[in-house]
Formats: sequence, structure tokens, C-alpha cells
Amino acid sequence: MGTQKLASPPGHSLGDLEGRQAGPEDLTVLICTHNKAHMLDRALERVARQLLPGGIRWEVLVVGNRCTDETAQVVRRWGESGRLPHLRYTSERRLGVSFARKRGVRESRGRLVGFVDDDCLLAPDWAAQALKFAEAYPRAGAFGSRNELVWEASPPPIAELYGESLARQDLGPEPRQMPVKQWRMPAGAGMVLRREAVRDSGWMDHGVLRSRTGRALRAGEDAEIALRIRRAGWQVWYAPTLRLCHVIPPERMTLAYLRRLHRGFGRADAYLRALAKGPQRHPRLEGLAWAAGELREVLDRYQDGYVRYEDERPTWLIRLSYARGCLEGAVLFLLTGRGW
Repeated sequence: MGTQKLASPPGHSLGDLEGRQAGPEDLTVLICTHNKAHMLDRALERVARQLLPGGIRWEVLVVGNRCTDETAQVVRRWGESGRLPHLRYTSERRLGVSFARKRGVRESRGRLVGFVDDDCLLAPDWAAQALKFAEAYPRAGAFGSRNELVWEASPPPIAELYGESLARQDLGPEPRQMPVKQWRMPAGAGMVLRREAVRDSGWMDHGVLRSRTGRALRAGEDAEIALRIRRAGWQVWYAPTLRLCHVIPPERMTLAYLRRLHRGFGRADAYLRALAKGPQRHPRLEGLAWAAGELREVLDRYQDGYVRYEDERPTWLIRLSYARGCLEGAVLFLLTGRGW
């Protein structure tokens, strides 16, 4: 068998990350997956097509997040195929993308770690471009890809309109240091982290936001990672030469899904705004005031926007879900000092 099934060690702290050698690899392609064996198989096919110069040392690490389907068998078949000779597999029993990513970072050996989801299809030169960009921008602690959406079915207009919420990311053909607007950070799909920057950011020990947990659409972890890296003195970039396709299945195109997704975005935003703005006298109260303002603005215009203009109703429902999430997140931030 060509894969290495790693044991599931007890939780590591940041000290473990600091004390270990990053290993011989230049890059770890990290794929976290939860019961999506068919999508993982397709993602690994694209990883296997990577064209890299001779002498580059890289690995692929798959983290099965409490998988009960054929995920392990898919990884085993790829290991036995010989097309991914540096493929490894480990599992994370705690459900949630955040837990899986942290397990993957701890187990990784690369000086760069690329977050490649099981629904990401990499361009053949993605890995080579990641290494090239990191060399050209040595202070880039995190950088995001140029992401195109691939719809598995014909998308409704509302899904097309909110493509950025589904990790579409195209800020043009030139590299750009982020944030480019307020505190916008790169999408997590295809984001590459420099190991030193992760260590300096404190995210491994102190990160509080969680991404998807089963069917719960929590959000904000990607932005928290990048913001913490930026606060630690590193730069965050958009790297357009890194190209990938992000596959969107039909269930993620519905209005109900988009409303749940934006409610999750809203729940994270009071905490993220405080993280982005840095030291403030009363960040929790400011977050609550901001969230109340967001909800008030939507309610003030809701009657006119939703009732009078039928074509705009889906947009207003999404805006209302987001504003509701903002208030929920701000209240939690006020009471606990933590994000949702």
C-alpha cells in the first residue's frame, strides 16, 4: 500500500509546531474531507497532474474528518497507483473543518501548506506557481488563488449573483496585497499559508472561529487565519497565477442554502471586524452598535425593496439573514469576547 495511515495522536499545542522541523518538503497540499469520496477522487486526479520542476519536494496529505464512506479506500487506491508517491492519510475524529485543518497543519511537513478542499480542481501548474509566488514575495504569510466556479447544474440567477460567497475570487491579472476593500481576506479554497506565519499568528492555539461543522454553515475561519497572520507582521496577497476551479453542487445554489451561509458570515463578522481594526477601547460594544446598524438599515429599506420589487426579493432575504447573523454574533461577542 502506497499510503501511510498515521496514528491519531493527542492534541498538539503550538509548542509542537515550533519544536518540529518542517521536514524536507517544500509544499504540502492539504485536503480535508468529510464523506465526499467521489469528490475527493476527482480532486486527487487534478493533484496528480501537477507539473513541477525537478528537485521540488512536495507531499499530499488527506485528512478524513470523521468519514464513514469510502474516503480511506479512495486514498489507498491512489497510493497504490504510484501517481502520488508522497500521499499520506490521517483522520480527525472531531467533526469540523477547523479541527481537520489544524490536524493537517500539525501533521504536514511542508514549509508551505495549501488548503485544497475536496471540491477544488487545480490547474496543472498550481503547485509550481505557489512555490514561485512564495519565493517572489517572501513576506507573504498567506496568499489566495484565482478561483473560478464550476456549476454542476445550471445555476439560478441568485447563485450567480452571490458567486463570491461561494469562493469565486478574481481580483484581476496582477498580484494585489490585501485587504483591497475594508478587511476583505482571501477565500479559504486554494489559500496557501507559510509555516512560519502560521506559527507567528497564534491561530493554532488561539483561533476561535470555525468553518463548516457537518451541515452547520459556520464561517469566518479563513478570514481569521489571514487576519492573524497580518497582525503578526506578515503580508496577505492575492496571487492570480494560482488558478483553480471550485465545484458547486446543486444543493449549494438554492436560496435556502445562501441564506444559511450568509447568516453564518454575519455571525462571524463582529469578531472579525474587531480583529481587523486592532486595539479599541470598547470593541464588543462597537461590534454590537455596528450589528444593530446593519439590521436597522435592512429593516428600514425592507418594505420598499422586498414588497415593491419582486425580482429583488431573494436578495433582500439574504441581506436580512446576514443582518440577523450579525446581531447574533455581536451579542455572543459582547458576552464572551469570542466569535461564533
